Amino acid sequence: MNDTSSGNLSADSPIKELAADSLGYRPFAQNIATILDNATTREDCLVLGIHGEWGSGKTSAINLVIKELEDRQKGTEIQTKIIHFSPWLFSGQENLTFAFFHELDLNLNGEEWTKLKDALKEMASATLPIAGSIMNLIIPGTKDVAKSIKETIDQKPSLEKTKNKLQDILTQQQRPLLIIIDDIDRLPADEMRQIFRMVKSVADLPYVTYLLGFDRKIVEGALEKDTDLEGPQWIEKIVQGSFDLPYIIPFRIELYFWNKLKADIPNLYGKLDENTAPYFKHCLFPQLKNPRQVTRLINALIVGWLSVQDSVNPTLFVVIESWRLFNHGLYEFIKDNRDYICCDTEDGNNLETFEKKMITYNQKLNINLHYFFARGESTQALTLHYPIISSHFFYNYFIYDNNSQLLSPTELTEVENSLDYIEQAPEIINKFSNDILDHHLSKNRALLLHWKQNLSAYSERKITKIACWVVSIYDYSISIEKQSVEYNIQDEIKYLIINVFEHIRNDKLQTELLKKLYHDFPFCSLLMNKFCNILFTNDPRIILRSNELNNLINRYQDILKETYQTKITELVSTKKDFPSFPEFIIIFFNIFDAEWTDNFLHNNIDQAINIMLFILQTSSAILDQYNRPTQISCLLTIAKEVQVSDCNESSKQIAKDFCSMFDNQ
Repeated sequence: MNDTSSGNLSADSPIKELAADSLGYRPFAQNIATILDNATTREDCLVLGIHGEWGSGKTSAINLVIKELEDRQKGTEIQTKIIHFSPWLFSGQENLTFAFFHELDLNLNGEEWTKLKDALKEMASATLPIAGSIMNLIIPGTKDVAKSIKETIDQKPSLEKTKNKLQDILTQQQRPLLIIIDDIDRLPADEMRQIFRMVKSVADLPYVTYLLGFDRKIVEGALEKDTDLEGPQWIEKIVQGSFDLPYIIPFRIELYFWNKLKADIPNLYGKLDENTAPYFKHCLFPQLKNPRQVTRLINALIVGWLSVQDSVNPTLFVVIESWRLFNHGLYEFIKDNRDYICCDTEDGNNLETFEKKMITYNQKLNINLHYFFARGESTQALTLHYPIISSHFFYNYFIYDNNSQLLSPTELTEVENSLDYIEQAPEIINKFSNDILDHHLSKNRALLLHWKQNLSAYSERKITKIACWVVSIYDYSISIEKQSVEYNIQDEIKYLIINVFEHIRNDKLQTELLKKLYHDFPFCSLLMNKFCNILFTNDPRIILRSNELNNLINRYQDILKETYQTKITELVSTKKDFPSFPEFIIIFFNIFDAEWTDNFLHNNIDQAINIMLFILQTSSAILDQYNRPTQISCLLTIAKEVQVSDCNESSKQIAKDFCSMFDNQ
């Protein structure tokens, strides 16, 4: 079983403990509890109302009020008796009054309440219609109560006398009652009106406080009729204290979402990274207005994540699921516009049509769609695995299935988490080189194709890390890539590096990347080849090739020459072998003057012999393509000296062959 959830779907249960408050209701609850606590000694009645929209957490706020009141009254001599009445549990408007008194009767246990219970039965007989109606409205298990009420109906005491009796009993007992009536807005209009009339009929009893919970707009709208336009005023006559739930600042809703996501779907929560927050800020959180919406989204994510966790980016999945729930028109709009959204489709190269459509949705929904589908740093795009703007991944967000022809998110995450740890790169590509995907490509090439096709979805900073990572493995890849692979990944790396500099539009960042590459990987054959092509070649076809990388190398050639002088000098001082690349020989002969080269080679005969051997093995063609350095004469002089020296026969033969190659030119 997939461990994507810590339990079942959330039941949208209200919170009951102050410690669980993540919406910021605690100060509000404390203030209401203070009012209720002070009401324990007052002899008049108090009716309070807590107002909030559906899903805003009214019941949670009321629970916090009760908890705060109970905590305050622990150990005190006088404690408020709290009774809950849920009118929407009882069907039929004529049954509400009877159900109300029945709930009071059930909750007032103990001898101290005997007189009050008798008086409440009298009150029921005074408020219920006729005896026949009472028998038709019997609630299961309440026949004795109904019978008792029926027996008193004949006397039919007046409502005023019954109230006076209740007042006397409550005044004598001085035991405060708090009656909670929540979710009044769930009732039909006639039943809402009956609830308020019922409260009004006993609202002036001493030591009784009502705490009503409802959506003010819904109740006022339901009470207003063509012939009765006093809905709001009618409520105000009954409710002495009205309190709107505190505005939930966006931060509180976001915190509530994060806490529920972590608790209910730890597997999904753990896969979100530093790129997630900006996307949620622009595309998710503007839609979440209350706790109930958060719960609905979490439930949808629990179900959906089970199917798609290995085929989508978790950040994008959460956002798109939120659109499916709260902006279904937008969800359908996205699904139907793949060709405009994906940057690697023919229509995707021209976003004009799509952006016009986006403007309409941006204005209507207050969601920054352009941010979500942005390309490149200039539009604040972020680096994400499996971006929806890639046609390779687009339908993964709508079909709830895996794509076996792509690297899994786990594999992409492994690579991109290692971008800051380049030393891990060889181990990763060595492992990938042994795996062939369904389309007969190595995972290494699939990775490079993914980056190449989706560079526009990454931030420029992340692109620079990708560039450093792939350059670091360029030469190593030659030895590990399988011969059976259809394409050489070195060509993919070469094109990727060129594309990297095309996608980075920030001049400063371009320059920083160029200097970093040549500083950290000066002897990478790819970089040395580029350097030689621009600075030392005689081939006009190469010189005429213009792209951002070539232009930068040409512009900063003096800095790069200094870098090579420093790096080669370090090689010399540490007596390490020279890299076995023709480009290194070209650079070596061109960035040092003849005197330095002559002195070095005469003092390092073994290095001189190695250079001769490498030139023999690669032929002189590479030297013919570039400006042949004057330092080559130094090697010829050394070669002639070696032939008559006491060097070994192998070295003498290399020197002889080297002389023959250049003496014949």
